[in-house]
Amino acid sequence: MWIAASITSGDLSRLAEMAEAAQAGGADWIHLDIEDGVFVPTFTVGPRVVSGIRRATRLPLEVHLQTVRPDRWVEMIASARPDRLIVHVEGPDDIRCTLERIRSLGVDTGLALLPGSPVELLEPLVGQVHLVTVLSAGLEDGEFKVQALDKVRRLRAWGVGVEVDGGVTPQVMPLVECAGATAVVAGRAIFGQGVDRVAEAIAALRRRGP
Repeated sequence: MWIAASITSGDLSRLAEMAEAAQAGGADWIHLDIEDGVFVPTFTVGPRVVSGIRRATRLPLEVHLQTVRPDRWVEMIASARPDRLIVHVEGPDDIRCTLERIRSLGVDTGLALLPGSPVELLEPLVGQVHLVTVLSAGLEDGEFKVQALDKVRRLRAWGVGVEVDGGVTPQVMPLVECAGATAVVAGRAIFGQGVDRVAEAIAALRRRGP
């Protein structure tokens, strides 16, 4: 499976350094969460940070947009040249139009699903995206929720690539792999022991254990 390093799970004052460490440590992608404090109750960074991260790494960069009215953010983020822009199916906008706009700007599309949302919301749209991101941890405790595995299986049966985001650890890796996930997003599991141990943490994810 591909491993995307979620740099906004670490020290927000050292994002470029964490992106560089993830690249040197063997990550496949950089994952950047943009959260507005409204769509979800946490706030991270704004669109201008994407440009800085783009300059800091040669790795593919995906931006996960967790905001109200994502259509208002698309052009600002696309101008920073991410490789993929992920938006939520639960947003109030016309999601088809948002996906079409992302594609027209030369960026790959992704759809994300909140932990409490039914996978059926995605069924009419999976043919329009490169990847679906299944959020797999509760906001309260950050622990992996096994209910996400059934969503992964169903999405894979529909023929779409699936990325699992939330609570991913070396112990969780075999579960999501068996369910058919094609990628994982890991934040605390990669950066939780500090920048100096990023390569070791990524290696532990790849071997599915400590």
